[in-house]
Amino acid sequence: NSFVFCRINNILCDSQGYSHFIKKTNNPCDWNMKDKDSRYYHIVTIGMEWEDKLAYAHFIHDITQEKHEQDRLHQQAKIDALTQVGNRYYFKDEMQKFLDQKIPATLCYCDLDHLKYVNDHFDHDKGDTYICDFVDILKSNIREEDIIARLGGDEFCILFKNGSIESINIKMELINEEFSKYAKDYPQSFSFGTVYIDANERTSLLKILQIADQRMYAQKRTHKMTTI
Repeated sequence: NSFVFCRINNILCDSQGYSHFIKKTNNPCDWNMKDKDSRYYHIVTIGMEWEDKLAYAHFIHDITQEKHEQDRLHQQAKIDALTQVGNRYYFKDEMQKFLDQKIPATLCYCDLDHLKYVNDHFDHDKGDTYICDFVDILKSNIREEDIIARLGGDEFCILFKNGSIESINIKMELINEEFSKYAKDYPQSFSFGTVYIDANERTSLLKILQIADQRMYAQKRTHKMTTI
């Protein structure tokens, strides 16, 4: 991680606005850049006199390793540790992209049934297995472009790009039926609510989630009538 001293012509410096900045403030200028080989550098540029002309000294520090570690930690902060799908922060970012880019989609809000029962009557390891089995069956039945996120506990969201609410409801019912077939020590099922998001949707993300949550709980009430 050595520093490299170099000299650069006025044209490049002027294109970045450094000469004006340095002349005005007489202070070093910090900046970062990425080269064609995807390496990252932190550069400190200092104005100086060289052979009676304004020149620039650049102190260049390779920060590629630090940048990759920073990116890894940033990504890790958006991943659910148990299931390795996105967490609520990841979901909010992705959902906002859909709204900003006006991408039509269907949001499906899911809640695992009987998770508390599994945790109380077996153990939390069994509950974790129940959660992971649910994620596995979702992954095997949706497209790579669709987004799964665990919001916390037994709550999940799936964002289906360009999916109609009717087709998604049918898909989720089929997934639920398949999920139930793998039940051994306890029933396996989930409740869900769907909301279609139009390309010109002006409803807030919070309101969309509230509507999906209400529809999910309406279905969950019918599931609770089934005794374990």
